[in-house]
Order: sequence, then structure tokens, then C-alpha cells
Amino acid sequence: MEMLRTRAAAVYVPLWFLVSLAMLTESANILCPDKNYTSPSIPTSVHRLRVGDIKVVAGIGDSLSVGSGAEAIKLLDLVNQYRGRSFSVGGDFSYEQSYTTFPNILRLFNPNLYGYSTGIGDEKTANAKFNGALMNGLSGTLVDQAKNLVERMRRDSAVDFEKDWKILTITVGSANLCGSCKDITTHPASELKSDLQLALDFLQQNLPRTLVNLIEPFDIYKLRAFAFVDAICNIAQESYLCPCGYEEVTFELRDSLHLAPLAEDYRSLVRELIYSKRYETSEDFTVVIQPFLSNFTLLRNEAGELDRSYLAKDCFHPNTKGHNMLGIALWNSMLRTYIHKQRHLDYDATPICPTTEYIPTEKNYL
Repeated sequence: MEMLRTRAAAVYVPLWFLVSLAMLTESANILCPDKNYTSPSIPTSVHRLRVGDIKVVAGIGDSLSVGSGAEAIKLLDLVNQYRGRSFSVGGDFSYEQSYTTFPNILRLFNPNLYGYSTGIGDEKTANAKFNGALMNGLSGTLVDQAKNLVERMRRDSAVDFEKDWKILTITVGSANLCGSCKDITTHPASELKSDLQLALDFLQQNLPRTLVNLIEPFDIYKLRAFAFVDAICNIAQESYLCPCGYEEVTFELRDSLHLAPLAEDYRSLVRELIYSKRYETSEDFTVVIQPFLSNFTLLRNEAGELDRSYLAKDCFHPNTKGHNMLGIALWNSMLRTYIHKQRHLDYDATPICPTTEYIPTEKNYL
């Protein structure tokens, strides 16, 4: 009898240990393993939100979020929308496989994260999930994108629409700038501000428990420098991406004289809108500007030549490597307080761990 009790005890202890080990392994976070980043109960305020509390990820905007041409091998592939590679909403593969998109990093803190895109397709495909961004998405399309996104979430039984915390990333401005390269009055900054306000007003009223990451418009004209060093890039950019009909001798002068100030006007009015506290009126919605593209510079190699290794075949959109880099940039920017947010791209950055108790907003951390 004593022998049986001893044998039973010998079996019991290893089972307990194995169950505990399995639970620990399941929740292990290889990026930040030393702390729990999930609230003990579901937060009721967006200003008391931790990264592990996020249940749903989404995005709207322009081709930067679409993943345009990210895996393109030839010029014809540039029409493909590789949404699974999108820095802001893409969930192809995993962080462990070195795909460092924003959702893949976030999944380290909540393996059950929902809403990220996979594979290839437009915004209407099932695998696009909650990536509602459009190719050549002008700011005027934002409010319809927002409406479609809300409707899609409401219909999805995997989402507890009222209770689940959501992160929505918005990219806007690039298509407006491209449409203004011949005439800066085509898409003035006031238009972008008005369009963005309509979309954000709708989201604030119709998408509960949401933190919006708003990527500041950036100087797309800088990317056109590649058109002078690569024939394919020249064809792609001049044919359909940003056809401004420029001459090499006038490129720097023309674009820096009118597109750069227009881009700065875009950023200025976006800041004016967000810092007006228009979106600080409730506890379940806020907008935070992420400015890491605001003053980006092109990467060059040791010989001083432009490095296009982060760009798709058109030298305009990011490739998978570029999206991985931008995913880290968005993640790091979101975790930094206002005064510590970077206004430039760090091409060699690695993901950081949260250093504040809650995700920084305009209200909880200055």
C-alpha cells in the first residue's frame, strides 16, 4: 500500500509540473518575458490600456497600408496587394520568423489578436479581414473606408464589438500629394483636414473602445530620387504612380519648392485637428499621432549610393523588408510618450518593450 502511494505521488508531481510548464510556455513572450502587459480586468478607459488588452487590429488609408507590390518580382506584380505583409495590418507568418509587422509584434502580447490581413487581395477579400485601405486612397475616401470597416466588424461574430479593445492605424496623404504634383491647388491641406475630420468623427461615434494610430503624412517626393538611378523605377513612377512629368535637372528644385511645403501644410493641419482635443471627449476613443515618417531620409550605402533594399520594384512602396522595418517603427512610436517620439526613421531599430504602465496617449502621458 505504501508502495502504491509513493508511486502515485511520483506520478502526480510531474503532471502538475508539466501542466504549469505548458501554461507558462503558452503565455511566454520572447520579446518582453519579464513582465505581464495585460490588465487584470478589461480596462474601461483608453488611457488605461495595455498592449496585451488589444483584441482587434485594423487599418484604413492608402497604398502604404495595402502592401502594394511588397513581394513583386516583376513590374506586373506591382498591381498585387500583399496585405499580409502590410506594416500596419499584415499578419503573414510571425515575429519568430522575422516578420516584424505591427500585428505580429502585438501577437506576442496577445496570441489571440484578431483582424490582421493575410495573403494577397483587395479590401473586399475575406483574408483582408479589417484592412480596409485602398490603392491610391485619397483622403476623400476615408469616411467610406471607415463606414465599411465598422460594418465589417459588426458582422463578424469573432468580435465583441462593444467590449473588445481595438487599434486602428490610418495612413493618409500620399495619394493627395501625388495628385498635387502638377498643381498644388488640386488637393490643398484644408481638404485633407476636412476629410480626416469626417472620418475620425464617424469613428469616434461608431467604433467604441478604439485607439487610433495616425501616421503623419510624409514627403513622398523624396522617393522619386530613385527614378534617376533605375529605369524600372522611372517607368513605374512616371507611368502610373506619381506622374508629374518632371525633368531631372528640375526635379529637386520643383519638388522641394512646392511639394515639400504642401506636405508640411498637411502635417500642420493634421496636428491642429488632433491637438484640438476634439477626440478627447470620451474614455473609449482617442487618436495619437505617430510621426516617425515626418522627417525621414533616404538610406544610402557606404559608397553614398541610394539603398533601395527596403523598397518594392517601383522604388515607391515598401517591400517586405521595408514593411518589417515600418512595423517596428510604428510599434516603437506607439510606446513612446509625446516628447520621446522619433520624427525620423531608424532603419536599424529593434522592437522595444513598454516603458510606461499604459499605452501613451495625449491625456495620460505628456
